[in-house]
Amino acid sequence: MRRAFAGDGKLSGATDGFRRGALVAAPGVLVGWAVVRGRPWTELAAVLVMLFVAAVMTPHRWITRLRHGGLLIELPVLLLLFDVYYSRPRSAQSLAENPLDATGLIKVAAVAVALVIGCVAYATCRTPTRPFPAAFRLFGLYAAAVFLGISASVDPRLTAYRGLELAAGVAVVSAAYRRYGREAVKRIERLLYGATAVLLVLVWLDVLLVPSRALANASASPLRWQIQGVYPPIASNGVGTLGLVLALWSLARLLARSAGDRINRTATALLAALGVATLVAAQYRTGYVAFAFGLAVLLAVRGRALLAVAAVGAAAVFAFSSAGSVVGRSEPFLLRGQTTAQAAQLSGRFYLWHHALPFWRASPVFGRGLLTSTRLEVLPSIGYPDTATIHGTWIEALVGTGVVGTALLAASVLVLLQQALSVALRDGRVIPVVLVVAMLVRSTTGSSVESLGLGALLLLVLALDTQAEPEATVAEPKWASA
Repeated sequence: MRRAFAGDGKLSGATDGFRRGALVAAPGVLVGWAVVRGRPWTELAAVLVMLFVAAVMTPHRWITRLRHGGLLIELPVLLLLFDVYYSRPRSAQSLAENPLDATGLIKVAAVAVALVIGCVAYATCRTPTRPFPAAFRLFGLYAAAVFLGISASVDPRLTAYRGLELAAGVAVVSAAYRRYGREAVKRIERLLYGATAVLLVLVWLDVLLVPSRALANASASPLRWQIQGVYPPIASNGVGTLGLVLALWSLARLLARSAGDRINRTATALLAALGVATLVAAQYRTGYVAFAFGLAVLLAVRGRALLAVAAVGAAAVFAFSSAGSVVGRSEPFLLRGQTTAQAAQLSGRFYLWHHALPFWRASPVFGRGLLTSTRLEVLPSIGYPDTATIHGTWIEALVGTGVVGTALLAASVLVLLQQALSVALRDGRVIPVVLVVAMLVRSTTGSSVESLGLGALLLLVLALDTQAEPEATVAEPKWASA
C-alpha cells in the first residue's frame, strides 16, 4: 500500500504543494500583521523571508540564471522598485522634521545597496566597453544636474537623496548593460512588465479584501469611487498609470511584428484587459488621453494608419454632430464629475504651477532641489502640505533642477522618442515608441520621468533597447542556453 501511494505520485504531490503553500502563507500572514500594526522593520524581515522561500522553491533553471547575472540585474532593479513603492503618506512638516524615520531608513538602505551593486559591477567589468546612446547619456547628465540644486535647497539632505536615487538607477542599468549587453536589457524589461502586473494584482486584492480603504470617495463622479493601492500605498493616479502602461505594453506585444516582442497571446490579452479595467476603475483622466495617443501611434506604425485616422474622424463626428449626445452622456465619466471649466484648468494644476514659478526664479539656473522645493516650500505655502508632488514633470524639473536640468531631461526624452520611432518603422518593434508617447502625455499633468520611478527606469532601458547596435555584435552570455 505504501509503495502504491509512493508510485502514484498524486498524494506526494499534494503534500508537497501543501508544504510550499504553508511556507509562503506563514510569512505572508506576518507581513499582513506587520502592516496592520505599523511595524516597517518587521515588514522588511517578512518580505525577505518570502523572497528566500521563493528562491528555495524556484526551479533549477531559474537558480542558474540567478547565479549568472541575477544578483547584478534583477536584484538591484527590485531594490529600486522597492524604494519607489514602499512608502507611507507623510505631510511636508513631518518630512522636514524627521526625514529618516523607520520607513525612510529602509528606503535609503535599499537605494544604497542598489547603488553599491551597480558601481561595483560597473567598475569590475572586464568586457569591452559598449557604447551608450545619446538619450541615456543625456539622462545621466540630468541625474548629475540634480546635485547642483543642493546649494539653494531648503533641505540639502532630501535633494541629495533624490539625486542618489537617480544615480542608482543609472548605475544599475548601465552596469547590467555593460556586463551582459542586450540580454540584460530584455531581462529588465521583462521584470518591469511583470512587476507592473503584480502591483495591479495587489491593488485588486486590496479592493476585494479591504474595500473601505481601497475605494477612494469620488462623489462628484458617476462611478462614486476610485480604486487605490493600500499595500503598497499607491494613489489613484499612480494606479491608473500602472494600468495605462500594462494595457499599452500588452497591446503592443499582441501587435508586434518582431518575434522578440511576443509572449503568450492569451496571457497578454488578459493582462491588456486588466490594464484597461484598472485605468477605468482608477478614473485617471490623463491616462485616457495617453491611452488614446498610444493606441493611435501603435496603429499608425503597424501599418494601420487608415484605421487610426478613421478612429480620430469618428471621434470628431461624435463631438460635432447630432451624435454628440453620446459624448454628452459619457462626459461626466470622462471629466470625473467636474465641469468643463474645471477640467480646462487641469483640476487646479495651473494654480499650483503659477505659485511655483516665484520659487524657481529664486534659483533659475540650477533650481532649488528636486522634489524638495515643491514639497516643502511651494505646496505648504498655498495650503497643500499633504500633497506629495506638484503634478507636472516639467514644472517639477524646472523648480527642482532649473533650466539646466530641464533642458537635459527634455533633450533625453526627445532623442529617445526619435530613436523609438526609427526602430518601430525600421524593425517593427512598436513597444518603445508606444511607451515613450504614453510617458510624454503623462508628463504633462503628473510625475513621469523626472525622479526615480517606473517611468525613469523605462526611459533608461528603452534608451538602450532602441540604439542602433546590431544584435550580432553582442556576445551571448554563457548562461543564456542553460
